[in-house]
Amino acid sequence: LIIYSGSDVTASEPVQWAVEEFRQALTANGITSSESGSTFAIVVAPVTGSLTKKFGELPSITQAETTALIPGTYNNAPAILVSGIDARGIVYGLLELTERVRLNDNPVTALHLQAPLIETTSNKVRSVARPFLSEIEDKSWFYDRAFWKNYLDTLASARFNRFNFALGFGYDF
Repeated sequence: LIIYSGSDVTASEPVQWAVEEFRQALTANGITSSESGSTFAIVVAPVTGSLTKKFGELPSITQAETTALIPGTYNNAPAILVSGIDARGIVYGLLELTERVRLNDNPVTALHLQAPLIETTSNKVRSVARPFLSEIEDKSWFYDRAFWKNYLDTLASARFNRFNFALGFGYDF
């Protein structure tokens, strides 16, 4: 796993979180990751980063939240470039690879791409709402930190970019 260090985008907290999610998925499947990328490399860099030049001419990426997974080589080893113009695009690319590792019987094979994968969305806002309706039924998950971590991680993996937590329903009962 090679992360381009010359960018505020790759140094951002959301990208670092997604990198950690990817590392945890690799570890859970018995795959070790190193910075050398000697047998297979995942390179994380914004489209403007110097590491992207090693993958040849990249498709034009101009829309926010666009993710690009580009197969190629890095230091003479097979590699995938995870790129985008913003942190969300890179996060979505890393989460796509994370899901491939977690859900595939052969996670190493799942990481090998035959063609570039460029995904963008036509919906700028992808939102979900969760209401707190009943103190009896909702208090247990409301105070559960593990629930919130899993729930919000799931929303990020599903590429929701807004979350609305609603209170006050049933206030007069």
